[in-house]
Amino acid sequence: MSSRVLVFSADELRGKILEKVLDRNGFECLVFNRILETGDEIVQHSPEVVIVDTERCFSKEINHLKNICQTLKHETVIVLGKETVIDRFKELRIRKGLCLYDPIDPELIAVKIEEIVSRKKKKWKLTKSDMFEKTLKHLLHLD
Repeated sequence: MSSRVLVFSADELRGKILEKVLDRNGFECLVFNRILETGDEIVQHSPEVVIVDTERCFSKEINHLKNICQTLKHETVIVLGKETVIDRFKELRIRKGLCLYDPIDPELIAVKIEEIVSRKKKKWKLTKSDMFEKTLKHLLHLD
């Protein structure tokens, strides 16, 4: 199954470019351009990665996007836009490599998502393996 990526972009052209490149790279991509439906869609579709494109957003919209990002626990957030706008997201402790400044680079974004997804899968496999080992030790009374 392909990995789910949710993209918020008020700029339709940028959203369509991201969607096309991510689809081509094998990601299931959902693009939204309204902030109010974005939060609901995140809950409904539980994406692995959320991309927040801050281009063409007003100050109040930026604050709302920050609030949405604060509620995300299991999703990884990638923030796109101008450096001055992205600086407003710094308090959310988004990893430095996941704040990408303009101009938009869809191929780099696809590479970042692939790294995120492979890291999550690797971590999940380790957890599954660790649980198996722990259960086996318990059954054999080796713990």
